Amino acid sequence: MLHLRLLGPVQLSHGQAVVDLGVKKSLALLVLLERRGRLSRTEVTGLLWPELDESSARRNLRRELARLRDAGAPGAVLTDGDWLLPGPELRSDAAAMREALDLGQADEALALWGGPLAQGLALDDASAFDDWLAGEREIVQALRTRALVASAGALEAAGQTEAALARVQALLQDDALQEQFHRDAMRLHAACGRREAALAQYERCCELLKAELDLLPMQETRALAEALRSSAPVSLNESIASAPSRTIGVAALRAVLPDALPFVGRDAEVQWLEAAWRGGHCLLIEGEGGVGKSRLVADFIAAHGPYALVRCRPGDAEVPYAAFTRALRVLIGPSGPSPELCELPPWVVAEMARLLPELGPVPAPLRSEAERARFVEACAQGWLALAAENFDAIVLDDWHCADAASRALLAFIAERRHDGGKAGAREVLVYRPELSEGAIEALRQLRASVDARHLLLTPLPPAAVLDLVRRLSGAEAPQLFAARLGQATLGNPFFLHETLRHLMERGLLAVGSDGVWSTPFDQATQDYRELEVPASVREAVLARVQRLPTASQRVLEAAALAVEPFAPALLAPACALSELDTVLAIEQALAARLLREHETGGFAFAHDLVQQAIDAALSPERRRLVHRRLALGAEQSGAGPALIAAHHEASGDPARAVAQRIAAGDQAQRLHAQTEATAQWRQALADGPTPAQAVDLHLRLMRAERMRMLQGERDPHSTALLALIAAGHVGESQRIDVLIAVANHFVRNGLRREALDLLDGLPATISEHQQAQAMDTRAEGLRRMGQLDAALAAAQAALALPAMQGQDRADLLFTLALAEHAAGRLASAMPLAEEALALCRTLGDEGGVGRGLCMRGTFLIEMGDADGAQQALKAAVAHCTRMGFVVMRRASLYSLSASYLEQSRLGEALAVAQEGWQLQPALAQGELRLMYRTAFVGAQMGLGDLGSAWAHALPAAEEALRIAEPYPIAGVALATLELFGLLGAQELAAPLLAGVDDSTLASLPHVAKEAWLARAQFELMAGDRAAAAHSLERVAAGGAIVDPRVRERHLLMQAELALAQGDAAAALALLPGPEAASANPECRLRRLALRVQAQARRGTLDATTLALARATLAGPQAHAVAALYLLRALPGAGQLLAAHIDRLGSSLAAEPERQQAFRQRWALAA
Repeated sequence: MLHLRLLGPVQLSHGQAVVDLGVKKSLALLVLLERRGRLSRTEVTGLLWPELDESSARRNLRRELARLRDAGAPGAVLTDGDWLLPGPELRSDAAAMREALDLGQADEALALWGGPLAQGLALDDASAFDDWLAGEREIVQALRTRALVASAGALEAAGQTEAALARVQALLQDDALQEQFHRDAMRLHAACGRREAALAQYERCCELLKAELDLLPMQETRALAEALRSSAPVSLNESIASAPSRTIGVAALRAVLPDALPFVGRDAEVQWLEAAWRGGHCLLIEGEGGVGKSRLVADFIAAHGPYALVRCRPGDAEVPYAAFTRALRVLIGPSGPSPELCELPPWVVAEMARLLPELGPVPAPLRSEAERARFVEACAQGWLALAAENFDAIVLDDWHCADAASRALLAFIAERRHDGGKAGAREVLVYRPELSEGAIEALRQLRASVDARHLLLTPLPPAAVLDLVRRLSGAEAPQLFAARLGQATLGNPFFLHETLRHLMERGLLAVGSDGVWSTPFDQATQDYRELEVPASVREAVLARVQRLPTASQRVLEAAALAVEPFAPALLAPACALSELDTVLAIEQALAARLLREHETGGFAFAHDLVQQAIDAALSPERRRLVHRRLALGAEQSGAGPALIAAHHEASGDPARAVAQRIAAGDQAQRLHAQTEATAQWRQALADGPTPAQAVDLHLRLMRAERMRMLQGERDPHSTALLALIAAGHVGESQRIDVLIAVANHFVRNGLRREALDLLDGLPATISEHQQAQAMDTRAEGLRRMGQLDAALAAAQAALALPAMQGQDRADLLFTLALAEHAAGRLASAMPLAEEALALCRTLGDEGGVGRGLCMRGTFLIEMGDADGAQQALKAAVAHCTRMGFVVMRRASLYSLSASYLEQSRLGEALAVAQEGWQLQPALAQGELRLMYRTAFVGAQMGLGDLGSAWAHALPAAEEALRIAEPYPIAGVALATLELFGLLGAQELAAPLLAGVDDSTLASLPHVAKEAWLARAQFELMAGDRAAAAHSLERVAAGGAIVDPRVRERHLLMQAELALAQGDAAAALALLPGPEAASANPECRLRRLALRVQAQARRGTLDATTLALARATLAGPQAHAVAALYLLRALPGAGQLLAAHIDRLGSSLAAEPERQQAFRQRWALAA
């Protein structure tokens, strides 16, 4: 028989012999299985090795199982395929204690107690296990409390007063703030004839309540103390095990004052809502607290069909997607995943599991904007699918509390619904005017983007208050009373309701047998000035709270600082009450209509103005102490780290908040919510971290804020890290990691020389993993400094290290492939890309698979394999569509469009570019947006729509120059220079030409030759033959031309230059024969144009060339601009050329200046 001691330090015994395991993870595994029972290996590894990938975690689990077998306890854990369960011969004292208590054997259960569950057991690298174990300890501690109470009650009933007192003293040792236990000890001391001891117990109770909770004892406790002081007989009838009285000291008002007031005074608002509803609009309902927003919306929408109601909470603002997550749970419903979810693509449900772990395993953290876009798309699809068939509206109440990420995501969904014809569930946002700047801007954008309709709700006018009072009171002419009530409450429905409750509870408002209301002042008053009405909502609420018993007041005070929904177990420690007493106190607050039962369980305030009134009335000391208790309770219940941190900070103990703020930031970063993550980490720095925590925080902030820094600028976090190292606050191993991280940061922030200096200063003996990271960083620094060969050598060295495995290796392979491509070595780049793609398939990295397929297709385009490129790119598009990778899908569609352009399949190229451009979310400014603009320029020029090409070329040039990086400028120059030349826009071309020179193109060997060709073409169009000759020399100076497309264009440009120099014979010698094959119909047209022009000049134009030229022009989809050159060269084609010029010119109708320049330039040719 195996015995597992859990009460106290964990110990496994086999018979009388102790099994020495010696490893915490083995003990943790046993505790986990004994308490949870049957678990999958995935569940076990997720708790014990959360930071490891699945494969490594399972390897560690196998080692722990082997350790148990080797220690002589093979029967402790059984395996059943992928499941683990405790062996049948394993017994524990914790299970025996529960069994004894269930049988009513309290003393036998207490005899088994040896200390808290798994005393001293903690796993530094498995916080999830520690959190779970903390909850289990609470459960076992509650069993001990239950046993002590039962035993004390039984002993007292048997007349064993001293023994009962000993049990009560044990209860007080466990929880010294339970006022009921203090009263029990006072009674029992008195029963034993020790009144002085009883009074001393009372003094200790008073001191504890004041010091820990800033409370006075309850009336029952004070009354008992007075009886002890006066030598009066003390009632000993209250049994320890008896339940407190359930008397509710609030009159039942529901019959005369309903929970919901009559709906009056909103006819105009209802008409407005009807019109907006018919239009399918997103609705924005704004108004002060208590003005009746929620009531108006609920009554109106309920009459129009099913709707979902989601309430945002004050704590949402600090937790990314908190409001959206709650909304998804409401849409799914209490019964769990719906058929609508089952019909969604698996990747959508997998992404939604980031917010709803109950849907399946949580995927790896989001690492990039592309992955975040996929997550957003999944959330949108999930929302729309869940809402489509089930709801006509989704109401988001208290939207002013919503977090920024939820606001942005809802706006994206609203735009999707709006663009789809406004079908589906309408979004209804209900909020107060007190909005943050971010919330104001989000609502402004929502109104602009989806034509959201806005209603500002105002208080009830006097006529509506009179109507309301008439309906409630039964009086025929209550004008004076209504006027007094309206004046006092300013027509605010909530204030009005609370005032009526206050008057009725005080007896100032009575109901006669005929149901008509009356006051003591009805006969003599002129304006009801005598009626004492609270001066504010706060006074009305507090007056009603003060009429409740002390226990209920304490509970409401604690609840005012908690987050809804709150549970009795959370509030009890802050109130010096047992959980049962807290439940009864909550029931009294429910009866008074100050609290309500929350729809998801637990309790909430009847209105948030009740919470605000109680909160504002708390003393600073009481507030601080309650926050301290709530922080501890929140930790034990596994609440969110941001909430726990806020409680610690409000309790005056910010140092305890640091770890929670770090965790909250990490939680946000896993969702790629960088703004929220940064805010949490900054707050942690302000809370006073230890040096070790400061290192972790500065590392996180340095990485998160990298994109905000200007190139070449130092940031405060890298400076702080280097200062912490200099002060000796960082251990040697961590020092190396920090230096490498700072160097990596410097590389990406333009401080490359400083980065290499840090790397050069590293000691020779560092770990293999550190070597890999350092070499990788060095490679990136050298690449960005233009030292490509040295960069590649460093990257290859990093790749050769055994430590460079998994995702790091895949990322480095992709980087190497791009570096080889940038160096113009496609033959070396392709195998690296293929290796990365294969590794991503093995790792299950679907994003990497899409990236690899896209890279394969892009490289094949440049290698002249159009069919292979298109096959790879179509596979990439299909994969990214299936898996929801919007950014990589866009990149693949762009490359597919470029491949079609190379074959002059212009209509297909344009259609594919439009597909990528129209994907949601809209393309943000950046390189990918520029690339799409260049694709549109190329396709629309080929189709003869110069106006549309111009509409993309102009902003493309402006954006490229604003980015001011060599690659964007070169890429835009490639696409636009010919168009600018055709339209006489030399002034726009000049700044682009400045970026196409030796110094810039030296770092871009993969595009340098094409860029020089584009420059040479523009220079020839401008008549600058010398400059064109120089540009063509730069093409040849860069070494052999590998890309067959570039080789063909280079020959054409050389021939065109020869013609411009008057050497037709040299031009013909450079051109291939008229029947020579070309993969690009556009190049074939341009080649024919040059041949016709050269032969015509020499007088040797033959019929074969003429027939081929005319047949080519008559072919399908002849490239419009290339056809322009061929028509100009053909003898006798003047009318055709004029018609062609007119067709192209007409597309420039919206740009009359450019239209005129184009027609003037080509009129001479016609």
